[in-house]
Amino acid sequence: MENKEKVFEHYKKSLDINPEYVPSLGGLGLFYHDRKEYDKALKYYELALKIEPFNNIVLQNAGISYEELGMYNKSEDCYYKILKDNPLDFPVRYNLAITYISQKKHLDAIRELLRVLNDAPDYKKAYSTLLDVYYVINKHQEALELSKKAITLFPDDPLFYNYQGFCFYRIKSFSKAEKLFKKALKLDPQSASTISNLGLVQYAHKNFKAALEYCKQALECDPEHGESYNRTEIIYQKMGQEKKAVIAYNKAIKLDPHSPYPHTNLGVIHLDAWEHEAAIEKFKQALKLDSCYINAYLGLGISYYCLDKIDQAIHYLQEVNKMTLSKKDALVSNALLELFHENFKESERLFFKAIQNNPKSAFLYCGLGEARKGIPGQGIAAREAFGCAIELNKKYINSVLKRKALLSFCLSQGRHYTVPDSSNHAVSNVIKFDMYQNADSTMKCII
Repeated sequence: MENKEKVFEHYKKSLDINPEYVPSLGGLGLFYHDRKEYDKALKYYELALKIEPFNNIVLQNAGISYEELGMYNKSEDCYYKILKDNPLDFPVRYNLAITYISQKKHLDAIRELLRVLNDAPDYKKAYSTLLDVYYVINKHQEALELSKKAITLFPDDPLFYNYQGFCFYRIKSFSKAEKLFKKALKLDPQSASTISNLGLVQYAHKNFKAALEYCKQALECDPEHGESYNRTEIIYQKMGQEKKAVIAYNKAIKLDPHSPYPHTNLGVIHLDAWEHEAAIEKFKQALKLDSCYINAYLGLGISYYCLDKIDQAIHYLQEVNKMTLSKKDALVSNALLELFHENFKESERLFFKAIQNNPKSAFLYCGLGEARKGIPGQGIAAREAFGCAIELNKKYINSVLKRKALLSFCLSQGRHYTVPDSSNHAVSNVIKFDMYQNADSTMKCII
């Protein structure tokens, strides 16, 4: 630090003698850049570029600073100027790809990263960055092929075994994923990421205790491994231990206050607890951290739908459709939008398809019931769907009764639900009944 301060003073004295000396202006910019004071860095970079507008070193550093401050157009302009005369400058092209990623311009980022790898086939970080982009937009086959190539080039790097393992995990080839994670662990036995990934496989097999144990082992290796806290939260949530889940979420937020994921997951907990206002607050916090985070938009759309604030719900669900490149990711948003537009058959089809991907979602069954309620002759099927929703999450009784769709069915079948005291409906507050034996038995009624 002392040496940097001396260098800083040297540059200042140099500028006292010659205020237009570009190396000193660029040096002062770099001093502030290293301290992450990007606005101050740009003050000196911009002065230098007025004197030498095509100084590639200053342009590249200015591009990074603009990107860090969210001034993406100016960042791109800096990189374009360099690449115009130096199209093979792959580090600059890589930085341009990073700027596109920051704007969620994933296809543009892919184009630039593929050019980087074409010009520099052994540029390792371009592989990991491109794999990240492929995962974000669910290009699993491309990710699988790229990870195989990376393993061939870098056989001793556990990172790419983890990438390929995660790719197999995403396409539900869990045994292949586990083998690759174990290979990665042999290369680095203390890797918190790899140990946590092995927990992910156990989670997929619904071995929640084993998954939790792996996450604990990962945190012993790295007490600040945020991903393990995120996974711990989700596991506790699945185990019905919401209080422990909330503690883990809050820990994850402290470790990485700029991550939208724990805020979104907390929003889901509030959503499941029928605490829609609290859920909305968490989803909005997530969007402040990442204005393009699709799951937060979807959570807001669902929350407002449950509050019968349809205009707000439509707004957020349409945002989901604008950003997603995958029809699968847009299933729920499209199902709801078709419901709002009273296209009930199409809504039913989409909810049904979404349930096949997530058969334990009470919300999806409630949506399916709502869609079927609008189709002539589907009243009984609608009520069965609502019954599944309540079986999976008894908090959904509020939604069902609010729509007056299940009450006659419950009474006619002798199956009655406990109605929360907060209900405004003129029904008994406590009505006892025998619940369905399990969700699968009722799912058969509608699948």
